[in-house]
Amino acid sequence: MTKTKISLILVKKYVMNDKVINREAKQAEREILVEKYKTALKKNQFINELKTGLGEEIKKNPGKAKLIKKTWGERFMLGLKKIFTRF
Repeated sequence: MTKTKISLILVKKYVMNDKVINREAKQAEREILVEKYKTALKKNQFINELKTGLGEEIKKNPGKAKLIKKTWGERFMLGLKKIFTRF
């Protein structure tokens, strides 16, 4: 084999390896996108389940909503935090 044939073979191998690497990189990018879509879908499904579950609870017990008030100590501590975090 001559020198030019060897260099052409090496160039071909390099190009083939480059194509394989590019293909693998594109496949990895696609897998990342698929995972992002799956997580977004699961998040939306979870939120919808929460909303529908809360709706059923409200239908079963209408008018029984309770306001949860903070205790005197909690309100006092929050007031102190507001005062001292401003400075």
